[in-house]
Amino acid sequence: MKYKLVAMDLDGTLLGLDKKISQETVDLIQEKAASGVVFTIATGRFYHSALPYARQLGLDVPIITYNGAMIKASLSEQVYHHLTLDLELARQAIGLIQPHEGMRFLFYDDVIATDAGEAAVPYEFALKVNFRYETDLLATANREPTMVVFRVPEANTPELTARLTGHLGDRVHITNSLPFFIEINHPEADKGRALAKLGKTLGIRREEIIAIGDSYNDLEMVEYAGLGAFVGNAPEVLKAKGDYAADGHREEGVREILSKFL
Repeated sequence: MKYKLVAMDLDGTLLGLDKKISQETVDLIQEKAASGVVFTIATGRFYHSALPYARQLGLDVPIITYNGAMIKASLSEQVYHHLTLDLELARQAIGLIQPHEGMRFLFYDDVIATDAGEAAVPYEFALKVNFRYETDLLATANREPTMVVFRVPEANTPELTARLTGHLGDRVHITNSLPFFIEINHPEADKGRALAKLGKTLGIRREEIIAIGDSYNDLEMVEYAGLGAFVGNAPEVLKAKGDYAADGHREEGVREILSKFL
């Protein structure tokens, strides 16, 4: 099988512990791209946070962001796909997680946050953006966001995720990109659906696609792709659901997969 499209998650997958893509990985991706393979990033991050990494690859790649709610090219900025979250559902979600339970975020073109405390600083640094802080997020939510995110204590994630799921059900899509994040999107926004839309746009069949991830918000695209792979640091329960599990962790696993199958 000749694979024509590769979708790669960022955090925990393409990025090392230093939150960077190594030159070795960039060189390998550019080598494979020169032979005609299309690469995309598929991340829970919002567009402007993912953009520097896409541009580091030196390719005008259509990138999947906000857990599949948006597909937008990194150089031309052409929008292929964009789903927003119903405003009333976004407001309900915000009301279900109280300020003392964690940080609350609204994602538009910028990021609006409720807390400027110590936890916000590393998150701003990781996303490479500056947040806009508002004391009353419900009052600020006056138009449909692309995503609502909660950063909560890791031990509380299952309980709070269950609370949100119990109230909102299938009217939204809820996932966890990291153990301390809860992300809420439009019900049809996931990386698998986005990857299917991108493949159709590019004229690339499902069986010609590789998807690589490490976490629960990657599961839909790994299951959709012709070859779905997890890197070595993924939870064992997820590795069992993919077609291939790399030995290497993070970008070493990405290089292992690209070298083996392309």
